[in-house]
Amino acid sequence: MKNFLIIILLFLSFNSFSQSDSIFYEIIDSVTVAEVTISYDDSDREVSKKYNYLDTAELKVFIERATIKLDEELYFAELHYNRSLRNFNGAKKNLVERYGENYQNLINDSRKSSFSGEFKIILGDSIYTTRSNVANSALINSNDNTQKMRIRWIRSRVIEIKPIDGSTPFIDETIILEARSRDGELFFVGRSEGKERIVIKR
Repeated sequence: MKNFLIIILLFLSFNSFSQSDSIFYEIIDSVTVAEVTISYDDSDREVSKKYNYLDTAELKVFIERATIKLDEELYFAELHYNRSLRNFNGAKKNLVERYGENYQNLINDSRKSSFSGEFKIILGDSIYTTRSNVANSALINSNDNTQKMRIRWIRSRVIEIKPIDGSTPFIDETIILEARSRDGELFFVGRSEGKERIVIKR
């Protein structure tokens, strides 16, 4: 119940600002919520803070109103997702039918240069220093050429690493990782089937 209240409090608070006052909702205890109104002067200094405690009936109305708003937000998110998915699938189909080009090959070929050079693979408590092969299609342990894994882009922000037949993998399963960026530096984060965190970074 408390976790749900936190979610709807955040949602309603972000949608409750006016020019002169700000309104947010604060959880007092497991059954009490307060609507907090803060007033400001012309210099944006806080001049007053008012707490309006919601009783049981008011809290019910509060949760009902929040649930309806969240449903509306979800509806538009789903609408946007479905439209984007149709457009994406249509574009992929067009690539195949017109040019015989597979999208995964396209995205990988256009971005595999980002795998060039040295990377660290952090797998739980283990850290492997690796280098890419000439084709930028595999990461190889710098201290053991027999330990390597295939690496490729499969979506705009998603890569895949998987074992190579006849080689020793860093982890014996296919892993999907999300591409992220910090200070302009690209890195990748994912989890194994056993929920072990995996990071690939420079």
